Amino acid sequence: MCSRKNYILLLAGAALAALPCRGASELTFDSNGEPATLILNDVDRFEAASSDGFYLRHFDGEAYSTTKMQHIVTAGDTLTISESGGLPRFTVRIDTYDKHLSVHLMDVEGLDDEELHAYGLYLKLYSNASIGFKDLDDVIYSTGSDPVYLRWQYLWGENYKGKRGGAALFDGALDGAELDACLASIWANEDLPHPAGFSTWTESDVLNWVEHYRTNIVDLNEVILEADSEQELYSLTDTIVFPNNAKRVYLHCQTWRGEYWPNYNGQTHVNTNVFPNGESDLKAYSDYLAAQGVKLRLHMVSFGIGKNDPDYVVGAVDRRLASWGVGTLEEAVDSSESRLLFRPDAGTQPPVLGNSIAHTGTRLYYNYVRIGEEIVKVGRFSRTDENVWVLEDCTRGLGGTDAFSHAAGDKVAGLHCSYNQNYIPQYDLGRTNSLMEEMVLEYTRFANNLELGHMHFDGPEIHDIHPWVIRDLLDFYYSQMTVPASSSRVGRAIAANFEQDFSGIRDDLSLSYFALNIDIRTDELHSSYLASSRLETHFHVHESIMVNGRRAFFSVPMSGRGISGDVMNNHGLFNEMNDLFGDWIKLAPVLHDDDVDYVDSLMERTPGSGHYQSEAALVLSTNVLGQYIWTPHHVMGRTDGSDAPFWIEQEKGTHARKQTITAGETLTLDNPEIAQNLNFVIRVDHEGTASLTDPSVTLGSGGALSVAGTVTPGEYLEYYGGSTAQLYDNNWNLQSNLTVSVSGTFEAVSGSNTVTVSDGAGASPTIDTQFIVLGDVYTLKTNGNL
Repeated sequence: MCSRKNYILLLAGAALAALPCRGASELTFDSNGEPATLILNDVDRFEAASSDGFYLRHFDGEAYSTTKMQHIVTAGDTLTISESGGLPRFTVRIDTYDKHLSVHLMDVEGLDDEELHAYGLYLKLYSNASIGFKDLDDVIYSTGSDPVYLRWQYLWGENYKGKRGGAALFDGALDGAELDACLASIWANEDLPHPAGFSTWTESDVLNWVEHYRTNIVDLNEVILEADSEQELYSLTDTIVFPNNAKRVYLHCQTWRGEYWPNYNGQTHVNTNVFPNGESDLKAYSDYLAAQGVKLRLHMVSFGIGKNDPDYVVGAVDRRLASWGVGTLEEAVDSSESRLLFRPDAGTQPPVLGNSIAHTGTRLYYNYVRIGEEIVKVGRFSRTDENVWVLEDCTRGLGGTDAFSHAAGDKVAGLHCSYNQNYIPQYDLGRTNSLMEEMVLEYTRFANNLELGHMHFDGPEIHDIHPWVIRDLLDFYYSQMTVPASSSRVGRAIAANFEQDFSGIRDDLSLSYFALNIDIRTDELHSSYLASSRLETHFHVHESIMVNGRRAFFSVPMSGRGISGDVMNNHGLFNEMNDLFGDWIKLAPVLHDDDVDYVDSLMERTPGSGHYQSEAALVLSTNVLGQYIWTPHHVMGRTDGSDAPFWIEQEKGTHARKQTITAGETLTLDNPEIAQNLNFVIRVDHEGTASLTDPSVTLGSGGALSVAGTVTPGEYLEYYGGSTAQLYDNNWNLQSNLTVSVSGTFEAVSGSNTVTVSDGAGASPTIDTQFIVLGDVYTLKTNGNL
């Protein structure tokens, strides 16, 4: 059977035209624009009762309208699509293979430049099961499964290969080896990037590579480390990584490169404070990890160019930096002039963020120009509707450039500077002397040398000159990698890592993007984010389970931060949380569905968020039989419902359930559990000056507990029964055990309870309170999977 077949000719009222070879996949339409057949992998997936086909969508500035395209002429493998045989007209090619088919927009006729931005084309297809899809580029945007929508939203555009948007379709009901065979057909036959070094790329090659990839990334549990010296990094590695059998070490830019946003350093510069001999020492560290079966993961801001970049700015500003337009100086200026007159060349438009014509991303700030070897930051553009624009309040000689005098007629180039931080290369892939290719090739040389296990691309939106540039950039990166390495951008794997869609990887949540978070954070000079507590860390673990986190991830819950020697040495709960990381390395990949259901029973979706919330934290421990158990720690809330539950702030971690009150204030709290001895954590506000001296906790039921001692601002007082309460500093280091005295029954009744915290000296410091009752112990079913 041939592997690719021509499209079947089908005209209204006419018989099917015979073809030399019929494929196991096909999509046909009648002349009225209605689908006639849909066969995927030799299975009839046509839904005869549906209404679908091609549609033209138009935006008139106020509202959208949709028109069914009811006229189709078929010739070989191409369709000519229109509303009634006139304009606008679209040419689509359909390629068919045994296990999949693909749909490609080839041409658009009858729309001028302005209209191209106001119209979009989409194909809507129903099936009798579900349709899987793989976008072949980002000039197209596909969604759904039944129906599936193939959306050509950028009719004005094409990528550097001349592609106007294509997508592969396959039987979405398949699984296992059958699914993998279809995906291998797509990867081998469509224009998708594949790893470097292959002389052939057949379906067999694809399946062999995917298995090689899977065995090399068999476990993605991970720890983020942060260090200021080589000794600190190796100490962290020996304390956390190897004893817990962790499989990945993640280094942020500050540690391995010396700065977050690229500024003074090039993209492969290595921080010599941590790696004294540069790349060779970083390679030695990667090899040190590899000897224990551990992969290195690096973070980077995606191919940005700093304002003091030594390669592309300092000394000579590279002419291949991305530009929004060019022109000339209207009048000569000296090196101190802050007002420039700019005559734009024909076609240069006023640079506006999110410009609807240029489709420039909203992060690409435009108020930068290059004149010779000088970069100028423009304070304000004016008179941009005239032949000569005025650039006012200019900062001359920006960054690594110097201010110069310039003559009338000197060339001026506008520059994009994403987030006001980084210049970017032109979208010049495939061109001679491409800067974008040059940067990618240098980085992949570096990544292949280090044999990286994972690359995280932060901020790829800095390249959002066109909606498809990011995909093309990361596709090219992937095509130059020779080692099996997963990659990610915020929220997902990059599209080029097609391996992630294959069944053995897709179905293993421990290999997915989403992590099971074990957090630890110190209180750095009493910042707005306090040191992480036991309940906060355990809550984030089971909240992660709700978002399919199945790979243990030990980190500081702050964007761009990692576990440092400071955290290791100064957080009182470090050893406990390090052990918890080891526990979840074992538990997470084999977590039993019943345990997931148990977590689900205690959680609810946080409104307006992808995260979950709860009034309880599940604390993991082991029983006398060595089995893992969860004990619900329910923080009682006020009966009026005013207390927020435990919840997650993105990239900041857990916000605990608590009450912030003044000592002496009475709370009315609800106990959802049975009557039991009351536990508590009390923290004195660090911003106050008053301490909590000889505190007492009095219950409305008559019981009371008093503590002999002083809790100073920033300290914690914790009580879980017995004759002493524990006093901790702001980083949960035990300071002392304070004697408690109990009168009556210090017990929270089921239901409503009044609770008062008083200061023995009559002071009224601001305090945070958590009054805690315990639920029934739950023994994890996962114990049977270990």
